[in-house]
Amino acid sequence: MSQRFHIAGQSIEPGTRKKLALEIGKLYDHTDITIPLEIICGAKEGHTAAIHRYNLPQIRADTEDPETLRLAQAFGMPVILRTNSPDGSLREAVKDRGIPMLLFEGGEALRFDENVIQLAVHGTLNMMHAIGMLSNASQRKPKGRPLSSPFLAKGSYWVRASQGGIVHMLRKTGAHVHKDEVVARIADPMAAIERQ
Repeated sequence: MSQRFHIAGQSIEPGTRKKLALEIGKLYDHTDITIPLEIICGAKEGHTAAIHRYNLPQIRADTEDPETLRLAQAFGMPVILRTNSPDGSLREAVKDRGIPMLLFEGGEALRFDENVIQLAVHGTLNMMHAIGMLSNASQRKPKGRPLSSPFLAKGSYWVRASQGGIVHMLRKTGAHVHKDEVVARIADPMAAIERQ
């Protein structure tokens, strides 16, 4: 299954990922900031879902690596998804040097979701505490109820509708569902037809 990437709303084909990583690298070559990867003890990348899509706040990481899994759990998101690093990516370069790398994903593109932002900030601080960058005395607890143990997912896939229409969600984002459970109904307002 191929992955599709989006930058500034434009779709990036999987075959151009290495070229894109090289182009981004050229941009960094023209700055005065150089950080040798050898001095980094942990890294985090973050992004939202694509336009018009919402992603449950989650951590994507190589959960086969014990230190990466420890940091992913410390981050405190409801879901940790096991993923591989894309070829030619910063994540791959960091992983190749034995540095734990987390990818935070949550919310929707072009939207400021205060809850998702707060989760990302608290998670980043939690990670910084876990790797010893911040003292435990300065650690603040996030507001609201404490998170239960995160759900460790081995993979993910999209459930796509067979037709267009007006969607009525029956389950909330992040809810546990079972095979063959109806999660939404789609109505065609012109034909008065409703499908599950």
